[in-house]
Amino acid sequence: LKISKSRPKLPLRERAAVFDRIVCDVPCTGDGTVRKMPYLWRRWRTRRALLIHPLQLQLALSAATMLKVGGRMVYSTCSLNPIENEAVVNSLLKKTNGALRLVSAKLPSNFRVRKGYNHWDSSSEALLPENDGGASKHGKKRRKSQGKGSGYHELDSACVLPSMIPDCGEGEPNNLENCCRILPHDNDT
Repeated sequence: LKISKSRPKLPLRERAAVFDRIVCDVPCTGDGTVRKMPYLWRRWRTRRALLIHPLQLQLALSAATMLKVGGRMVYSTCSLNPIENEAVVNSLLKKTNGALRLVSAKLPSNFRVRKGYNHWDSSSEALLPENDGGASKHGKKRRKSQGKGSGYHELDSACVLPSMIPDCGEGEPNNLENCCRILPHDNDT
């Protein structure tokens, strides 16, 4: 992402635009690290991406306000889920009203990178499957402990926000194919 015309005007407290470059490596579900940490697969739930998406977007917006005009920001997660990646970038581009633009990354030619998604399945069945850890059929809120003594509880119903749904050709092109999808098995990472 690159600041093109002016700094994003956002409803965040004013910060000095002091950075030429920012790496915004946000908290995520970590589903892209399952290959080296298989225990994550047992804990993986679709709704975790839904619950963390707003925080990811907030952190990306905050980072964007600290960029100088002409500065660059890399938004990064360890997730494969487009709700945590392309959806956040798409919302960031919309919320900054043209102050940011998505540019293609210049990476070494021997490094395998896949294009970002412009569209993904955002139906409620895809985002909140019934077999996803016991989600309630009727949207009732139930708490479920995530392991002995973990102290972590998660609501079984999560909210699908408009920022999680792809544009599907509405408005200006979002160029989300410029997002880089780096899959662990492509580069043996």
